[in-house]
Amino acid sequence: MTREVVLPKVLFLIDDDQDDQHIFLEALQVIDRSIVCYTAKDGKDALTQLQDSLLLPDIIFLDLNMPIMNGKECLKALKTDKNLKHLPVIIYSTSSAEKEKENCLKLGAVQYISKPPQFNALISTLESTLQKDWSTYKN
Repeated sequence: MTREVVLPKVLFLIDDDQDDQHIFLEALQVIDRSIVCYTAKDGKDALTQLQDSLLLPDIIFLDLNMPIMNGKECLKALKTDKNLKHLPVIIYSTSSAEKEKENCLKLGAVQYISKPPQFNALISTLESTLQKDWSTYKN
């Protein structure tokens, strides 16, 4: 008996680069048109949206290099907020430095994705990430 994988339906992308946001959203539409993805332009904007939201995302994708509040600062804030710390956070960054990856995982990120250079690679990466069972994530 095989168990059907239920894809997360509500995502939150925190990234200041509008082109990267657009490509990410486009890739999600290829994967599953029913996925809803909210966006924020920096960590401060994201925290405000999350604290004011009645519907929290299944997964947060977080860029590291952003103005106002960068990804590490946002990750720390998420992991110290009693209402948000349970949310799985996946770092989604252009950086592929191993030290950066280790540091983010220590801070509470559940996965680290280096932004793929090609659209098809992004689709493949997101598909495999979204097929994991994030509902069992506890922090």
